[in-house]
Amino acid sequence: MNKFNDSSYLLVETIDEPSFHQLRDEWERLHQRSDADPLFLSWAWNWSWWESWNQALKLELLLITVRTIEGELVGIAPLYRHSVNYMGVSGVTRIQSVGNAWGISPTVRSEYMGLIVDPALELQVYQSIWRYLLSEVHWDELILCDLDKETRGYRIFAALARMNGMVFEQASEDVGVKVNISGTFRNYLQQLGRNTRLKLYNRRNRLEENSITEHIRVKPEQYPQFFEKLNELHATRWKKGCYTGLSEQFHLKLLSFLPDSNVHCMLMKHDGQMISALYDLECRGKRYNLQAGYFENYHSKVSLGTLHLGYGIEEAWNTSSCVSYDLLAGSGKHSFYKKHLSKKLTQFATVRITRLKKRFALYKFFERLPAKLRKKLLWR
Repeated sequence: MNKFNDSSYLLVETIDEPSFHQLRDEWERLHQRSDADPLFLSWAWNWSWWESWNQALKLELLLITVRTIEGELVGIAPLYRHSVNYMGVSGVTRIQSVGNAWGISPTVRSEYMGLIVDPALELQVYQSIWRYLLSEVHWDELILCDLDKETRGYRIFAALARMNGMVFEQASEDVGVKVNISGTFRNYLQQLGRNTRLKLYNRRNRLEENSITEHIRVKPEQYPQFFEKLNELHATRWKKGCYTGLSEQFHLKLLSFLPDSNVHCMLMKHDGQMISALYDLECRGKRYNLQAGYFENYHSKVSLGTLHLGYGIEEAWNTSSCVSYDLLAGSGKHSFYKKHLSKKLTQFATVRITRLKKRFALYKFFERLPAKLRKKLLWR
């Protein structure tokens, strides 16, 4: 462990993997009183991700904690470090957030990323972590994936980087969609466009005209079979499963830490056949739609994926503690269908903070090269 006494009387240190595991209770207490995302910045999500990918991707843990002089945990920066070589010449040490592996390998996607900070000491904690990174850690670039651009954390990172003469650039952007749960479900339906309302709700009777539709909530002991069915249905549209290998391992590990009531693994059965799977998680009143799989052309009059999503949204409306149903970032296969379900949008940005401007110029030159040439010149 590397300790650093900050001038603001906060103790900053990096902790090792066993300490990461033991930090669970303290992490969750801080997480509860922070503004950090309930799911993606939870201990369960971060620990499960690290356990699943750190060895396969050869990552070095850089988990930074901040404590008061009394020992109270007031800040966590769940980071890791790895090396990248550009064109076989320029070695780059990159820091990223646990939960994403930008430019390394596909993993599950973690959104609403950032730090876990006590709101009463927000700026002091950010400054302490930043000073620690500058004085105690070797790195060339910092990648922060899927930050919500409306948060103070995004603005603080931008200000700290620019104040220190660094390049703060937006590497990519995306849009998420969230349904706010307020009023009644019927009023929500009335606010939708006619075609969207048909797909989300009114077409239910089409499936039920000649056969019974069953909705099955999967029990914990059946989660492996659920992911098998979800992958199978997903592959009918995308030619591959959504959660296989380490991704499936991650989700099974994650679910082992969550209360059963927070897990919504739903199957739709029609005429004796499983036709759709919906995978949602709920944390502190926020329900997330993580994945879905279904037979795309099962019924000529029914958009099966949207219809099953409608059942999930209605269930969230009928849960008194639920305040939102988050459809997260990403467009559909054929269109950005999510925008028709709500006007509440989240602007996500993946940012890159580069310490040396000369090195930044080299990156930009490299990124202008054709993709095939970049692939030949780049190794990790």
